[in-house]
Amino acid sequence: MLHRTMLKAVLKTLPAAIVLAIASGSAAADPMYPSDSEGFHGYLRAGAGSNTSGDGGSQGCFGLGGNTMKYRLGNECDAYTEFGYTKSIAKSGGVNYLATIWVNAYAPNSDFGDNKLGIVKAYVEAQGLDFLNGGTAWIGKRFYYRPDIHMLDLQYINMNGTGAGLDRIPAGPGKFSYAFFKDNDFNERNDDGTIRGTKSAVRQNFIYGEIPVNENGTLDLAATYIIGEGKDNDLYGKKHNGWQLSAFHRQGKVFGGGNTFGVQYGVGPGTGKGAQFGASGDTSFGSDVKRTRIFNDMAIQPMANFGMEFVALWQKDESNANGS
Repeated sequence: MLHRTMLKAVLKTLPAAIVLAIASGSAAADPMYPSDSEGFHGYLRAGAGSNTSGDGGSQGCFGLGGNTMKYRLGNECDAYTEFGYTKSIAKSGGVNYLATIWVNAYAPNSDFGDNKLGIVKAYVEAQGLDFLNGGTAWIGKRFYYRPDIHMLDLQYINMNGTGAGLDRIPAGPGKFSYAFFKDNDFNERNDDGTIRGTKSAVRQNFIYGEIPVNENGTLDLAATYIIGEGKDNDLYGKKHNGWQLSAFHRQGKVFGGGNTFGVQYGVGPGTGKGAQFGASGDTSFGSDVKRTRIFNDMAIQPMANFGMEFVALWQKDESNANGS
């Protein structure tokens, strides 16, 4: 997938790298619907390498550019860890109440140094509620609906955040989930404490998924509606609302793996953050800002010790300011 000129550059500057990745347990039984099981879970990666090109220095990572092109498998030049604990704190009438807290740390190079720990999860949930027909209610900060194309390190949709929701309520052939989040919750203030501006937004996510459509195949429909907050004459200018719609077909039992085909479209803040649909993007984006994406991701495991992944992805970004 590398252009010939880039391949020459890669061969010339390829670092000798040692990458460590440790995963403890599986906190997500389903990558589309992450749910923390009781116990300790964590992840760690750290790299150490040298750069033989030019004056040397920090190790380099390589890709084709663009906001979706980062290849993994030893091609990570940063350090990252996240870990935490989930505990069942009560059980009553068939309902299981769980509490989860996770911390993380990141460094753009090989040394965590004195980087601070952040909190990435802090939430409680009640599983198996009768009035939700066995569904789950939760509140707090959590990972939420964030499947990825693993070899690109691309979460094509990511609804992480702080809020509350009702999950996986049986409804017809599929299951329905609703979540309410507050994004970018900060204000820029003057010296006297008055607010100069804000980029905060309220986000609502709707998912109707796990719909059986063929043998070993299911369909997920995911929608986001975003309301920009603040005054149109503040520091950041006029505020806009936005939305996105996504559809994913997942096919299981494909040479020991699976295939995902996705179609996504977003407008304004609904184009998301970076390459990720689902979260609130910049509320200064108007209806002229649009993103369309179509992709197919096949990951197969024909033998126990041999797997492959194939990705085809097309994306178009549009705006009056930058064209398309």
